[in-house]
Amino acid sequence: LCSCVNVKEPDDETITTNAAATDTVVDTENPFDQNGFLKDNLPADINLGGRVVTTLYWSDVEHEEFKSETLSGDLVNDAIFSRNSKVEERLSIELEYIGRPGNVNNLSSFSEYAKSNILAGTNEFDIIASYSRTTAYLAANNFTENLFDFDNLDFSKPWWPEDLTRTATIKNRLLFCSGDISANMLYMMYVTFFNKSLLNQYSLENPYELVEKNEWTIDKMLSMTQGAYVDLNTNQKKDAADQFGLIDTNRNLDALFVGSGLITVEKDENDLPVISPLFGSEKTQNLVTKICTAYYNTNDCFYNNDAKAALESYGAGKGIFIVERSRLSFSRLTPSGIDYGIVPVPKYDTEQTSYITHIGFPYTIYAIPTGLGDPENVASVLECLASESYRQVTPAVFELSMKIKYSNDDISAKMFDIARETVSFDLGILYCTSLNNLTFSLFRNSIISGSGNFTVSYNASSKMLDNLLNKLVTGFN
Repeated sequence: LCSCVNVKEPDDETITTNAAATDTVVDTENPFDQNGFLKDNLPADINLGGRVVTTLYWSDVEHEEFKSETLSGDLVNDAIFSRNSKVEERLSIELEYIGRPGNVNNLSSFSEYAKSNILAGTNEFDIIASYSRTTAYLAANNFTENLFDFDNLDFSKPWWPEDLTRTATIKNRLLFCSGDISANMLYMMYVTFFNKSLLNQYSLENPYELVEKNEWTIDKMLSMTQGAYVDLNTNQKKDAADQFGLIDTNRNLDALFVGSGLITVEKDENDLPVISPLFGSEKTQNLVTKICTAYYNTNDCFYNNDAKAALESYGAGKGIFIVERSRLSFSRLTPSGIDYGIVPVPKYDTEQTSYITHIGFPYTIYAIPTGLGDPENVASVLECLASESYRQVTPAVFELSMKIKYSNDDISAKMFDIARETVSFDLGILYCTSLNNLTFSLFRNSIISGSGNFTVSYNASSKMLDNLLNKLVTGFN
């Protein structure tokens, strides 16, 4: 998608050259490379003797992050090519890939393929790199190694998000990882986009200033949608062809939940998962009521169950706000010519201490399958891939493609920083497949249905949810 936008940055060649030349040899006196990026602590003399390291990956990934056959002039493609070449050179290995469909529609078939190979002991692959829910499901069923067992994986480094490591660690076991190693984690960060032209047309407050003043909240955003409705097709009916203050779709509701400081599963004093009291709380019901009132009792906001149609409407300039994945900036908005700005997902209220960023499901979680003869060597490959991604791929995706190339102003670029720095994870979301998807469907469906009765639905499902979580927990004892 990045390459479809015909924009040429004057310093593309220089930056690509610098990325390829990044020095990653450990220097205890200077832990940073020539571009100011932290180096990893892998021993400089690692030599895996030409070993072929094979990754099982989901071939229907939404944005390429695994392999590149050749340099093409596209920043992200070339960064991936350079990263892989550097990893192969540093470790004396050959990277190979086995691709299988594995998105949300192919989750079961991908999982079954991985499981059957692991159980057979054929060792056809050394790394699992799959859709987030898939890897967590395999981990819950004891098909992945404890990453804390390997010395060369250093989870104190910035390429491994601290919040993910802390959240996913159960009883001193970390069964999967992600971060800079998955470019899709950046693409799937949720932010709030606003149409500057419509904002000015209705003389609304500046969202940038509201963020700075700690006033960018759910209530503030919804209040700014009032009076924006226009029946563009004059059929006297609220539909996707009209103009709204806020356009939304089902998957984006999760971002409002997480952005409000809510959580589904936390850990108890024994470091085991338990249902968070926040999940079924009055606060969650209040959030559902706010959203349902705006969607169904006014013309200000429009909920569209068709995500593609919702994005097309916003890309056509028919909404002031949309809470969406950050990739919208380059996939639709920049090509459309809309003058847009970006701020974080709004807080629940001004008492909330920080903005919180939700990550959409289509990012990659990595793991080492059980039964390998040399998992420590494979762990070194994971560390090297992650650290080189941090130095090469992330700058290409984030600094160039998102913050500079596809962001309309310097302040929006800073807002991307806020979003990235406040990324948050929830055990209930990570392991939702093992929890019958109740940890996101209960909240979503109470809004999608229009009933707004979250508390009723939660209470009706709480026993089932407890049983499913107890079953999950037994695997960690």
